[in-house]
Amino acid sequence: MSTPTTRLTIAAADIADLAGVGRSTVSNWRTRRDDFPKPVAGSAANPRFDDAEIRAWLAANGKEIKRLSPDRVLWGALDALRGLGSPQEIADVASALIVWRYVSDPNSPGFEERLPERVWWPGPVVHGGLQPIQEGAAAYESLNPDFRGIFDVLIGGRWLRSGTASARAPLHQFLQELSRLQPQQLDEAFEAFHDRLTLSVKRGYDTTATSLDLTNLIATLAADIPGPVHDPVAGSARMLFAVGAQGKGRTALTGQEIDPGVWAQAIQRVLIRGETRATIALGDTIEDDKFGLANAAVVVMDPPYGMRVQNRHHLYLDERLRFGVSSASADMLWPQIAIAHLADGGRAFVLAPLGTLFTAMSGKVRQELIRQGTVEAVIGLPPGLAMTTHVPLALWILTRPGQSADPERVLLVDATQNKDLDHEAVAHVVRTWREQTSVTERLPSAAVPITELAANGWVLTPSRWIAVDKEAPGIHAVLGKLDDVAATVHKIQRASPDEIRPALRRSEGHAHLVSLGDLMKSGQLTIIRAMVRGKEIPEAARGRGLDVVNAQWIRGGSTEKKTDPKLLDGYPTITKIGDVVVLGLGTLAARVDEEGRHVVVRSDHVVLRIHDEVIDPDYLAALLVTPQNEAKSTGTAVQRFRVQDLVVPILPIAHQQAVAEQIRELRRLKSVAEELGSRVATAQEALVEAIAAGTVDVMQS
Repeated sequence: MSTPTTRLTIAAADIADLAGVGRSTVSNWRTRRDDFPKPVAGSAANPRFDDAEIRAWLAANGKEIKRLSPDRVLWGALDALRGLGSPQEIADVASALIVWRYVSDPNSPGFEERLPERVWWPGPVVHGGLQPIQEGAAAYESLNPDFRGIFDVLIGGRWLRSGTASARAPLHQFLQELSRLQPQQLDEAFEAFHDRLTLSVKRGYDTTATSLDLTNLIATLAADIPGPVHDPVAGSARMLFAVGAQGKGRTALTGQEIDPGVWAQAIQRVLIRGETRATIALGDTIEDDKFGLANAAVVVMDPPYGMRVQNRHHLYLDERLRFGVSSASADMLWPQIAIAHLADGGRAFVLAPLGTLFTAMSGKVRQELIRQGTVEAVIGLPPGLAMTTHVPLALWILTRPGQSADPERVLLVDATQNKDLDHEAVAHVVRTWREQTSVTERLPSAAVPITELAANGWVLTPSRWIAVDKEAPGIHAVLGKLDDVAATVHKIQRASPDEIRPALRRSEGHAHLVSLGDLMKSGQLTIIRAMVRGKEIPEAARGRGLDVVNAQWIRGGSTEKKTDPKLLDGYPTITKIGDVVVLGLGTLAARVDEEGRHVVVRSDHVVLRIHDEVIDPDYLAALLVTPQNEAKSTGTAVQRFRVQDLVVPILPIAHQQAVAEQIRELRRLKSVAEELGSRVATAQEALVEAIAAGTVDVMQS
């Protein structure tokens, strides 16, 4: 089934969306219905089906066919490219092809009419040639020097140069999927497609992105400040454009990005949005700022946290850093750079680690910022808002020296306990302070005199200055909690009996158990152990490197560090899509790597690489974690497992896939059940607290 094809194909998840059913229902159709279409591409673990055959089968069986959104169509088409390169490479190619159609399609609003007619869309789709795309992309950049570099992945792309069917056929398939969209849908599809990619940061894409929650918060706070917007660390320009879309007088949107690949994403966004106000420069903001000072009324910034600055001594002469250079970390350089770009009356919004509010390392610069009246407000944010780190964050709101709402006081807002951050509530508190220098009660807040800050080490941590009196919930809050319970119960009720209770039968005899060691001897898989010397794993530069596998990730969580494998001393393992990674120390766990390109550096994180399509990766990962295998542990203080001794029952591949699908469905239901338990506990607590405080009473029936 791995033979390349130019048919339009979809995955099982797409079939479920088309039919409006659960994935386990699709699995049941495959195993129980002899007339269900057979896979035409993909692999045994990730089969793909002919789109036309699936639609015909659904129609013939009286199933309502729903319409997939444009971004879902492209997301499904992305599967055809997986395995040809890293997630970053694949996403870059897909993104560039979307933009290429935007500029080469005569029916598109972004059509570049000076392009040679032989490269116009849909020529590459109709005639099956990829050379016109390379030729046309190069011609476009020659005609538009300001956009030079946005099509590098196409002009110099190894896939477009390749003559192999395994590389060319998936590209043709993606182009055919892209041709299904209307030209007027391309900008919307581009943004929605990138949103999907950004939410899949574990796939290695757009790791510089600011979360939607933080982006919307800053856009809401800046909406009433008119004038141009600047982002000195613009990334792919999501936040810059979000702020630019709100507020008056947004005559210019400027930004700078150090990474060429991320800068290309930003320029693609400028192009496909038809954004004439935007200028995004390529370069290092600290070493070579491309923009003049005092150039914006609003400066926004989500910089890399904890970034080290090498050879910083020359920075003492930098006119932007008038408040000091106190450590090797750039955390306290960013607020100063933001202030330097502010025009009179402007405001800067800078995200930074919470530690910048209280550590001694940042104390000297923090003192000067406060003393010179640049710190208007500081907002302590709830944990978990950032995309790629669990570091608690604060939002600094800054002005030019002496221009804060009250240069003698600083507004501190404690939103750390607000799990669902209310952007309008935060904006109301900040605007009331800016316009009236008064503190509202919508959020825990305090206006702290600079004299008190000076007497207490210039510490700005809001929770240190604000005594929070917990208010008893009112009737609307209690009813809201009960509505959450009802909505979660509804999620469980919507699961069909077929999804929860599959077709089971009594098994004949005992399961045929095979050890991983025997599977390796038979050539069906390889057991790979990494060996890296040294306790410290060097971190990669911002936006670069590969995610390092840790125990938390194997158990279903996320990674916390990126590294460059070339910097490691030893033999790291780079995972591939479909690898199973086993945790052999402590509690036994296993996970399928659905993205690939993770770095394994520990010998007790063992990679199982499957070579034969008689083993389903999801089935293998699930069936490894059994009481029988957990009993094989050795050691007294810490449990250890000899991975080659672990056993799994071997079933026919179709049965393995059915089992894996059922386990996924049960895990989903378990997650919903856990959500229900949490919501019930919260609702009960709110009801009891409200009744005890006298804010709510229960009507007798």
